[in-house]
Order: sequence, then structure tokens, then C-alpha cells
Amino acid sequence: MRIAYCGYDFFYTCLKKLLKMETVEVIRVFTFDTDNQYNYNKYVTKLAEENQIPITTRKISEQDVRELFLEHHCDCIVTAGYLYRIPVVNDVGFRGVNIHPTLLPQGRGRWPLPFVILKGLDKNGVTLHKINDQFDEGDILLQRSFPVNEREDLETLSCRCQMMAEQLVETVFSDFERYWKNAVPQTGGEYWDYPTLEEMSFDFSMSVKEIDRVIRAYGKFDSCVRFAGKDWLVWDANCWHENHNYQPGTIVHTTNKEYLIAAKDGFVCLRFYEEDKSNG
Repeated sequence: MRIAYCGYDFFYTCLKKLLKMETVEVIRVFTFDTDNQYNYNKYVTKLAEENQIPITTRKISEQDVRELFLEHHCDCIVTAGYLYRIPVVNDVGFRGVNIHPTLLPQGRGRWPLPFVILKGLDKNGVTLHKINDQFDEGDILLQRSFPVNEREDLETLSCRCQMMAEQLVETVFSDFERYWKNAVPQTGGEYWDYPTLEEMSFDFSMSVKEIDRVIRAYGKFDSCVRFAGKDWLVWDANCWHENHNYQPGTIVHTTNKEYLIAAKDGFVCLRFYEEDKSNG
């Protein structure tokens, strides 16, 4: 089976798995330019180079799709966190599969994982579905779930989705025609918009439970807060409930690296943070 792969490092182990499968040949890789600070394409690029697969960071076009299916005899395009929508060209025998890190039809959207935590869901999972003209709405080939624990954060949730996605890719592409034929249409569902700056922010008038949830939801991608007259980016903190008489936002204690700040009903110990200088 000849496959074109579109994605970056978030699901790179799916590409790695496909490359190891005897029944699969990856003929081209599409990725996109990343900052290699928050988002990366180093692993995907390395895998393509090591296996002598043509790779491009240019947005995939309708012409690319036509050439893949008509000239290169591609059987399927696989997307995994790809930045761009794949042109669906039906008159070339187009088939495409997307790897999505939620239990569709719940959680459509380009960055749904923070909302799994913000919404307090007790389970999440991974879905492999057909690519059609509608974003994340194609028929489901296979999906599996896992329980979300109370202390889940963006990093742990991402790792669990990545490991599960690799397993699902192996299962589906070991018996592709059967899964393609028996795919189940989606009904209903929710689209989760890309988070706004307000959704990625917290303040110390909130409860420690609310603050902790925001920080865990965005992890290394930073949540935002203002104190000491400045804006700050936070990617890790410890929060706990404790009765006190401080005004929310009061800096109660400092160490060489940490700030301890009073919240409405407890304390927040900022462990990893930096001043946000993006506004001047």
C-alpha cells in the first residue's frame, strides 16, 4: 500500500510505525515550517531523510493530490496534525485518513487537547477517520478511549494520545480495506475552537482548582497571568487550598526561583515562568 504522509512531530511515531510495516510504502512526506520551540518537525524530517523519501514544507495542493494518485499510484493520504486542509479530489480515486486526538465527534478542531482538561472530561482517546470536505467529520475507521486522571496535564495527555495513535495506525493499516469499507458515519458532535488569549489566562481571584486546571491544560504552551505590574507566561505551578487573610494576587513569599502568590482560597507556587515581553 502506497501512502503519502502529512504531519509534524506531534504524531511522528505514526510515521515511524508506517515505515516499519512491510505492507506499507511511504512515498512522500509533507510537513510545514515550525519554530522548533513549541512545535517541531525534526523527527519527521529525519525519518524522511533516513528513508530517502521526498519531503516538502510547502502546503499540499490539489495538483499534488492529483499527481500522487494518478502518477505515483498513491493509495491513501495519511494526515496527523497537519497544518493545512487536504484537497479532496474525488475524480482520482482519493482516499485519506486523519489521526485525531479526541473521541470524535466530540472535540473537532485543530487544538482540542487543552479542552479535555478544561472541560473536566473523564475520558479521551484517538480517532482515525476518513478525510472529506468537512473538517474532522469523516466516517470513523477506528477509535479507542482511555480514562483521564484528575492530575492530567497537556504533556501527559499528549503522550497518551501519541502512544495510542501508533497502535491504531498499525491496526488499521494491517487490514486497511476492511476498516475502510466498514467505517461508521459521525453524527452530532462538538467543534472546539482554537483557544483565545482569555481562555489561556487566569487571575488570582479564581479558586486554586480553576487556576490549576488552566495551567495543566496549556502546560509548556504557556498560560498567562498578570501580577507585580507585569504580564507573565506560566508553564508549571503547584496550587493548593488553604485558608488565609491575604488579598488575591499578593506575593506572599519568594525564593531564588519561585513566587508564592495568594489566590482566592489558597496559594499558587509559580515554578516555571517568564515575563511576557511580547507587548513591548
